[in-house]
Amino acid sequence: MTDDDILLEYETLLAYEGEPLKTCPNCEAKTHRKHCVKCVNEDGQPQPLTGDSAIDQAMADIEAGKDVDLEAMLRGGFETVPKGKK
Repeated sequence: MTDDDILLEYETLLAYEGEPLKTCPNCEAKTHRKHCVKCVNEDGQPQPLTGDSAIDQAMADIEAGKDVDLEAMLRGGFETVPKGKK
C-alpha cells in the first residue's frame, strides 16, 4: 500500500464519519482533515481548518498579521437595537 493509498483511505474514513469538507483559505485545497494538507502557519504547524469559511479566512488573516474586525464579522454588520422603555 502506498502513502497516497493510505491518505486516500484516511480521507474516506473522515468523510464516512461525517467530518465536513473544508477549503483552505490560502491555497484552496479541499480536505476532510482538521488541518490543511499544504499550508503551515508561522510557528510551523499545519494551518487549522474549521469548516466555516469565514472563520478559516479570519484565522489565516490573523496568522498573516492582518487586522481582522472579528466583531463586524461575527455580527454580520448588524447593530443591536436598543430596548424601548416600558
